[in-house]
Amino acid sequence: MDARILKKEYVYSLRAAAGSTALFFPCPHVILFSLLFFLLLSLKAFPSQAGDWVQEKGKWYFYEASGVPLENEWLEWNGKWYYFGNGGQMKTGFFTDPGDGRRYYLGPDGVLVYNTFVEDGKYYIGDWGIELTRFDDYRKKTEKALKALVIKNRPNRLETDTMTGVFMDLPVFALYDLNEDGFRDILAFNRADNPDRVLSVQIWQPEESEYAALTESDPDDFRYSFLRRNNDTGFIWLHITDGNYLHDFFYFDMWVYRFVHQEHYDADVDEYGEVIYYYGENDVQPYQWGDSVNTMEEFIGQPIPMQLAFLHESIISDVMLETPSQEELHLWESVEESYEEATKKETPRQ
Repeated sequence: MDARILKKEYVYSLRAAAGSTALFFPCPHVILFSLLFFLLLSLKAFPSQAGDWVQEKGKWYFYEASGVPLENEWLEWNGKWYYFGNGGQMKTGFFTDPGDGRRYYLGPDGVLVYNTFVEDGKYYIGDWGIELTRFDDYRKKTEKALKALVIKNRPNRLETDTMTGVFMDLPVFALYDLNEDGFRDILAFNRADNPDRVLSVQIWQPEESEYAALTESDPDDFRYSFLRRNNDTGFIWLHITDGNYLHDFFYFDMWVYRFVHQEHYDADVDEYGEVIYYYGENDVQPYQWGDSVNTMEEFIGQPIPMQLAFLHESIISDVMLETPSQEELHLWESVEESYEEATKKETPRQ
């Protein structure tokens, strides 16, 4: 069995011992003396790695070859990491290392776990067994925001067509990085197939650790709304229309977290029953109005491809337990490091 104990006092350099000039004397007695000296120094620098696991009253301990239990140290055993606290008892569950102040998670068997959910998905443990507290906070607030969007006038169960077994038209959502900052945002629509109403757009603000609601609408609103992306410019657009004369176009300003009104089209009927077309506050000819609306609809781009899920409480919970991608994981690990540094600076010295 292979064991490695992390003890700082056993870190020595053998360069000086190995380079001893005594090794180059031709006298065999000197050579023998040098070899023995080197061996003794090596034994002092690297204590025996042998040891035994012992269970006492349901608790596990690791006894070194000297018969002393390992205490307040990490142990690597067969490629797995364990920690033994005061009195030598093996730690399990959450544990704060007094050395670096970080919070780790050790499984029921004492093994350090990483890159997985623990305790029924309540916490996520990243690389090196460290809890990603900022990612857990994001998950908690995302789930809360999504469940708040569950349409109240719909039964809280998955409705299916009795003939096809396919889900009926239920609102849907996507976790999609709208402003390309690495953090996934909340988008909700009235249905999965050709959605024509944007129910909600909420952008995650990493500095405040909160969502900013950019737009919300009712699924029964008489107006239609569409989210589009211009692939040439990268701009995100929101188009709101009554399907007839009213057209409003907004572009997403990622720096101020809001949709900015860009163009307005409308029409009215005068006292003689004639339709008057408006572009902004100016009345224009019908052909000018139509050409301009068509140009804007083409300019704002195409629907944004994204993976949609039904806006239902059980599905929301399942989505929040999906393993993050490597890119997302690295992002939240960097956020965690920044948060730790900021917390240390804010903590006054005792």
